[in-house]
Amino acid sequence: MDNGKLCSVILLSAFRKFIAHFACHFKNYVYLCTQNVQHNEEDMTYSMTDKMEWTLIFTLEFGRHFGLTLKQAFNYLNRYGGIKFVDEHYDYCHTQSFQSMVSDMAEYCHRKGGALV
Repeated sequence: MDNGKLCSVILLSAFRKFIAHFACHFKNYVYLCTQNVQHNEEDMTYSMTDKMEWTLIFTLEFGRHFGLTLKQAFNYLNRYGGIKFVDEHYDYCHTQSFQSMVSDMAEYCHRKGGALV
């Protein structure tokens, strides 16, 4: 196996591990947020996978915009309520452009005490 293929295999493996790690943390977050909350089954039209995939891509774009790693971006959004906002308003968020949502979320987090604008 040449170095290029080996590098690709290693990166793919590392990316898969990271996605699994992110998914675990996001599932734990959603689980904690939904404790003692009654849901109407008819309102749950989006799968957890769809929400996780969109949130992951959004977090990557948010981090890219502000020069943050994925972990830093997730921690920032989580600390200032952005992840909770996306979870509760996914039906709105996923219909907006990433650029628009990055701008809106930066403003939202700033109002909650965040330093990024």
